[in-house]
Amino acid sequence: MHPEASNSMDRFDELTLPRFTTYLEMKTRHEEYFAHQFSEDVVTTGDLYTWTFTVASNAADGKAALSWDATAWSGSSAALLLLDISNQVLMDIENCGSL
Repeated sequence: MHPEASNSMDRFDELTLPRFTTYLEMKTRHEEYFAHQFSEDVVTTGDLYTWTFTVASNAADGKAALSWDATAWSGSSAALLLLDISNQVLMDIENCGSL
């Protein structure tokens, strides 16, 4: 979130690049914008926002890892939760650093 961002395409967002021979991508969808897939999606500051994203890869073993700096939220009153829909697992981002 950023106070100067909008909930659609702005200078803080990035479009998903076309796939080449090998790819690993994480993307959100924006039907309102002509290029529907964003690889970075920053929205305006608010109390609540839900990002729905997909992860895709053509890696031979079909495996990918997602990791983040869990300390980035320490001391904040905000919560960031990740719901893994495929496995029905809800994680508090501050209390773990990978999936």
